[in-house]
Amino acid sequence: MEVLRSIKNFRGHGRTLAVIFTCNRCGCEIVRALEDCLPKDGPPTGLHDLKPPSRWRNGGFYYPTFCPDCAEKYDRFMKGDPL
Repeated sequence: MEVLRSIKNFRGHGRTLAVIFTCNRCGCEIVRALEDCLPKDGPPTGLHDLKPPSRWRNGGFYYPTFCPDCAEKYDRFMKGDPL
């Protein structure tokens, strides 16, 4: 993540640095601009610190990242509700 400190612009010259978030359950992907994913409380220490889109389950360091549909199904599964 040291390289992020040296980057001054995330967009320019027809280029945008981006992050691809992948659901650990269904494999769907969504792309977000890197500058929209950076934590507000300081520089990221790893990829797990980059914030996924709203409604996505942020897996963080130890847990899976889920899209909104899979997050709902995971919650129901963990509660013992029928899927």
